Amino acid sequence: MAKICLMVGKVMTAYLVLEATTSFMVRLETISYQVI
Repeated sequence: MAKICLMVGKVMTAYLVLEATTSFMVRLETISYQVI
């Protein structure tokens, strides 16, 4: 049971990191477009 919880936690963390990275990249693109 504990292993399953650990797996879920890792997946959630990876998903959140991916989400944050994606939004960060999108923000960077938006800023660079505005600059150009």
